[in-house]
Amino acid sequence: MKTKLATTAVVLAAVAGSMAMSAPAAGAAQQGSCDEWRLTGASAPNVGMRVRCVGLGGRYFKAEITCKRHDNGYRYNHYGNRVEEGSWSTVWCDRDAAIVYWGGVHA
Repeated sequence: MKTKLATTAVVLAAVAGSMAMSAPAAGAAQQGSCDEWRLTGASAPNVGMRVRCVGLGGRYFKAEITCKRHDNGYRYNHYGNRVEEGSWSTVWCDRDAAIVYWGGVHA
């Protein structure tokens, strides 16, 4: 599974130019799966992601991404809307930043 996600991230990075992403680390403290995702807004200076998670230990979750600014390399986290597990949560980076990590957190 890790290889599939890593391969997908590499393909998306090539398609999106300078954008590179990584999935949540295996064996992370949270249980469950957030392996359904879609990029959104990739043609604009803003980039976002829609994430679907299940089994995080509660009824609700929020998408989480780590963004990296292109101008100074600063990294920061943003969180998406709170939704029921199995639904889509959407989260955005600020203008002129790339997604370098994605996942979901119990909310």
